[in-house]
Amino acid sequence: MREKENFQTPGSALAQHTRSTSLPTATRSPHLLLFVGRLVTSLHLRLNRSVYNATARLAALPASNPIRGTFARCRRVPRFHHSPIHHLIAAFPIFRNDFETIDPLRRLAPLPESALTTSIAPDKDAAHAEMDRIVARGGVCIFTDGSGFEGGVGAAAVAMKNGAVGEQRQKHLGTESEHTIFESEVCGAILALDIIAGMPRLTDVDVFIDCQPAIAALASPKSQPGQYLLAAFHAILAHLLHARRTLQIRIHWVPAHVGIVGNETVDACAKAAAQGASSPLATRIKLFESPLPTSRAAVIAAGAKAFAAQWREKWLMSPRHARISTFDDATPSKALEKMYAGLSRPQCSVLTQLRTGHIGLNAYLHRFKLALSPLSPHCGVPESVPHFLLICPAHRIARLHLMIRVKTAHLSPCTLLSSKNDAAPVLAFVRTTGRLPRYEL
Repeated sequence: MREKENFQTPGSALAQHTRSTSLPTATRSPHLLLFVGRLVTSLHLRLNRSVYNATARLAALPASNPIRGTFARCRRVPRFHHSPIHHLIAAFPIFRNDFETIDPLRRLAPLPESALTTSIAPDKDAAHAEMDRIVARGGVCIFTDGSGFEGGVGAAAVAMKNGAVGEQRQKHLGTESEHTIFESEVCGAILALDIIAGMPRLTDVDVFIDCQPAIAALASPKSQPGQYLLAAFHAILAHLLHARRTLQIRIHWVPAHVGIVGNETVDACAKAAAQGASSPLATRIKLFESPLPTSRAAVIAAGAKAFAAQWREKWLMSPRHARISTFDDATPSKALEKMYAGLSRPQCSVLTQLRTGHIGLNAYLHRFKLALSPLSPHCGVPESVPHFLLICPAHRIARLHLMIRVKTAHLSPCTLLSSKNDAAPVLAFVRTTGRLPRYEL
């Protein structure tokens, strides 16, 4: 009988090949070391992240896509004959969950033009003034909010009239790894519709939301994560309008955390919902009767955090960390590119050599018998990078100018070579000393 196939994490074979391949000595230049330090150590993590994001897109395909059915069937793992999709789901178990579908062809329930209007003030002061004017009229106002708190996600809606708190609704969505704050904001708007449905004589209401992207999406839904919630909002509103043709809903943006009573009240309710609280509804909302499908955007964001944590852990265990952490404690990432932005090729080369220690100073050249002695020709001390930058008396005048440029007399490798600092002062120091004459800095 054929043996059962072993699942393998995507990228693991490539990573194993990378680890087993040694770089030729002649090609170990500082530029290659920079590449190795940034990319090769985390190559399998980068590959896994790309595969993970692609799998998330597959999981959210609409039913009209032929791959959707195949992906759903692959959640059940057969004993033999595993397909690539089986390997993907086995490597990332989160994709066994039911995912939302994002369909560019989905049509929403039509609404009369005057039934739903939105307003986003140009700044916080204007929004606050508009809210005060609306509340002063004495009508029903509903504040909604979505919150991510202590690992959970929840939504809430609170009705107010003349400063008094009325009906409240709460909904617990799930965990932050499965749902987004945007989804909770849209759920808050759906809860506001439930409050309106529970007030049969209400025909004019103002809804205040502190999330501008949610307001824009409610007014003009697109093919995006959370699309099914936007469709549910429009379907529920269309049903309300069928029974109450004169109903008018105005959605306004209100700034968060500026002391507005209604907004602070609903924020507390949303945090309670994020921790698991849910309240009964006035009407039946079928979507809320079962757990909401997993959000593609939330899964991708959670994966990015997980892969970043894995990369950080691997970097701390790397032998390169012990050497580079003496002057730069940041984990290598794309942020390092900012340090090299705008530099010429010779400047990039010298900066990389200073950071790696692979530079044309006697302490390094002597290791390869390219210098007669590792000592500095000026002071008889091993000519290393720290000695060259901080100690050597032959460069005292250039070092004084360096102190003026970096605005401190306490020089250290961290203040000069860290990726968080400007590289121009140290490159000017190297140019002034003339110690590396072959580089046009």
